[in-house]
Amino acid sequence: MQPDAQNVAKFTFLHRATAAVCRSASMEWLELAGTGELITYTVINVKPQSFSHYPDYAVGIAKMPQGVNVLAWIDGDIKSLKAGMKVKLEVKRESLKIILRTG
Repeated sequence: MQPDAQNVAKFTFLHRATAAVCRSASMEWLELAGTGELITYTVINVKPQSFSHYPDYAVGIAKMPQGVNVLAWIDGDIKSLKAGMKVKLEVKRESLKIILRTG
């Protein structure tokens, strides 16, 4: 979901109380389409101590059909990642994590 100022037609991917451009409080939640295109990614193998218990993981940026770029963890085989591949945007509510799922 993303807020969108009703009178500006600009998209914002993070929760905001007011629109970034016009400062309007008239916001509407719109659901992002589930499938986007992976623009770029990086594999994290040197992790901060608080993430050291995780195996190597990837984060990436996906372009969604609405034109919004989404930065998220990637859930899938990190060895098969390629720029341009299709990824599905999911929100894991139990962990408050936004992920891009491959395959």
